[in-house]
Amino acid sequence: METPVLNIAHRGASRFWPENTIEAFKAAFETFGAEMIEFDVHLSKDGVPVVIHDARLERTTNGRGYVSHFLFEELSKLDAAWGFAPGQNGIFPMRGTGISIPSLESIFQNFPNRKLAIEIKERSSDLTHKVMALVEKYGAGENCVVGSKYHAVSGTLQKSYPTVRRFYSQVEIVTQFFAASSPARHRSGPDPCAVSSMPLERCGLPFASRDFIDHLHAKGVTVFFWTVNDPAQMEMLIARGADGIITDDPGLLNSLNRRRRGTDPTNV
Repeated sequence: METPVLNIAHRGASRFWPENTIEAFKAAFETFGAEMIEFDVHLSKDGVPVVIHDARLERTTNGRGYVSHFLFEELSKLDAAWGFAPGQNGIFPMRGTGISIPSLESIFQNFPNRKLAIEIKERSSDLTHKVMALVEKYGAGENCVVGSKYHAVSGTLQKSYPTVRRFYSQVEIVTQFFAASSPARHRSGPDPCAVSSMPLERCGLPFASRDFIDHLHAKGVTVFFWTVNDPAQMEMLIARGADGIITDDPGLLNSLNRRRRGTDPTNV
């Protein structure tokens, strides 16, 4: 029996449901076997952390303009299924079905004791503190990873919330990549609260190399990869020791994990 990998649904089951919505998250957990959901947070005009990927509304909703220019009450009335076209054929099957932009607080309320990966999409200490206030309010610290590509956010988390599991910033990932090949010039201690969430490669840097994964593990860092929808790539990452895979299709990864556990009835 082989070890499975943490099944992380990218913006929920976003291949099948409108991304970053309660409906996508429920499907990920209840239908497709996800063990964690990954999603994005911006701040509304009235200071409410809301779950949406883009800084602007046009791609996913029937609204126009920046998220930060609208009150949460206004955002919650928009159609978050407006841009969802799963066949990419100009057909939008879930428009007008009542799917809305959720607040971050509603995620904690709807999914207690579930694993959450929260990406802060703004270079904002205010948003970071508001996110962490909700993490603490709902006692979700043990189940959450919080962070951002922005180094300032990572710094705020390290300074103010040193025990929270946090995502490496882009700067930290690249720094560690070069540390793996020249450790004598880049000495740093263990970082067991860190999670390095990365693409397989970026700008010619092969983040999915076994050497880099081993280097991160030696520092106590958890290793996630995104956004992986190909079963061969999933198998490769598992073989190299990845701890988690972020995917649009958690059902696919669930089937692969079941085979590795020996619980798939088709694997005979």
